[in-house]
Amino acid sequence: MALVWLTVPTSGALAVAFALWLARDVLRRDVGTPEMQRIGGMIFEGAMAFLQRQYRTIAIFAVVTSVVVGVLVGIFDESAEHGILTAVAFLVVAWRYHGTFSGWIYLELLIELLFALALFGSFWAAVIAERRRR
Repeated sequence: MALVWLTVPTSGALAVAFALWLARDVLRRDVGTPEMQRIGGMIFEGAMAFLQRQYRTIAIFAVVTSVVVGVLVGIFDESAEHGILTAVAFLVVAWRYHGTFSGWIYLELLIELLFALALFGSFWAAVIAERRRR
C-alpha cells in the first residue's frame, strides 16, 4: 500500500512535467509563413469564439440546474440553508469539473501544434516536389 502512495504522485508529477515539456517544445517551433499565420489567426479566433459560446451555454445550464437542485433539496429537507449550500456546492463542482481554464490552454496549444504540423508537412511537400523535379 505504501508503494501506491509513492507511485501515484510520482506518476502524476512526471505526466505534468512531460506535458509542460511538450507545450514548451510546440511553442518554440517556427510559426510559419505570413499566410499560414493569417489563416491560423482566423482559426484561433473562431476556436475562441466557439469556446466562449460553449462556456456561456454551460454556465447558464449550470446556474439553472443548481437553482432547481437547491430548491428541491430545500423543499424535501425542509431547510433553506441546506438547499442554498447544495446549490453553491453544485456550482463549485460544475465549474471545477468543466475545467474552464484547461479548455483555453488546450485550444491554444492545439492550434500551435497544428501550425507545427502544417509547417512540417509543407517542408516534406517541398522536399518531395524537389525530388520529383530531378
